[in-house]
Amino acid sequence: MAFSIESILNCRTARKQAVCTVAAFCLCMAVAAPPAAQAQDAVLQHFVGEIFATAASYCPKGTEEAVGQQKSKEHELILHSVYQARYGDEGNTFGLPDLRGPFQRQGIVVGETRWCVAFEGVYSQRNGFDEGLGANGELMAFGASGGWCPGGYQLQTDPTLPHRETVSWCKYEHWSEPEDYLAQMLLIAGDSCPRYAVPADGKLLQIEENTSLFSLLGASYGGDGQTTFSLPNPSSPSQGTRWCIVTSGYFPAR
Repeated sequence: MAFSIESILNCRTARKQAVCTVAAFCLCMAVAAPPAAQAQDAVLQHFVGEIFATAASYCPKGTEEAVGQQKSKEHELILHSVYQARYGDEGNTFGLPDLRGPFQRQGIVVGETRWCVAFEGVYSQRNGFDEGLGANGELMAFGASGGWCPGGYQLQTDPTLPHRETVSWCKYEHWSEPEDYLAQMLLIAGDSCPRYAVPADGKLLQIEENTSLFSLLGASYGGDGQTTFSLPNPSSPSQGTRWCIVTSGYFPAR
């Protein structure tokens, strides 16, 4: 079945209303239903075209690792309407950014990371208004052609931000309670991480106390892999920012 951009935009209000209804129900059931049990819903948190880092060994369902591949314009109609030819155009296909590369700290490789492109989720229009999907002070990478940010986000020009020559960085400066993937890496402008995340500072954790997080990270960032494992410990890319890792979030479905 084929969908046009217009048909998807027309159903967006009804879809958001349904999501709000589900969100209200989930709030009441928060104690009985942990985030990991709702992994299939987590993809709704991202904007189409948003790019985020994860310390997990794979990108979640509804996203794809950004390695410079070509995608079908026909099959990825909405994502193409956001990216257009920013990362290349080959007639019937368009490109995704290539963001491969390791996390580093003071020039030393401290582990691999994956940058994931969201091709399902909330469609954002240029100059429109969007309800924020990030934490206050969170910096979001976005791949829109022309370098614009979703409504409610401010475009950042700091040249030291990761992959600044390839993606646009957008800062959210309003209060919200987003829900992110377990092991997702958040770049925060400020000194503190959101309540559902901790600093990505290389801390050594006990596997038996963090089995879900360990299943995603393994011993990639340190630890013996038997009783302990470590969190990533990348350098802060620019002054006044820090990396945080989500330790209480949705388990990413494959």
